[in-house]
Amino acid sequence: MAPEFPVLPAGQRLSLTVLGIRPAASMEADVSRHDGDRLLVRVPRALPPSAAVRLEWDRRLLLGEVVASRAEKGAWTSWLRVRQGLFSTRSLQRLAEVVNAWSE
Repeated sequence: MAPEFPVLPAGQRLSLTVLGIRPAASMEADVSRHDGDRLLVRVPRALPPSAAVRLEWDRRLLLGEVVASRAEKGAWTSWLRVRQGLFSTRSLQRLAEVVNAWSE
């Protein structure tokens, strides 16, 4: 992950969307760990390996892929590898329009 990406604190709530499936699967995710390279999140259901994901919070957007998922205490824990990030509201809006068009 690029050094300009913020390290997310444990407990940070994100909106996670699995891309490339119809209809797109959206859910809430909680950050368990972020080590600067990978992001560990707790989600309500399994995420498919290698799936592209969109993560959003506070007018910020990250794009990445699912590395692995495992069942854990009534939820799922998934490792994600972040590939791209946008933090400008104007750039975020333009990219969101493109990503939303892909998901439809």
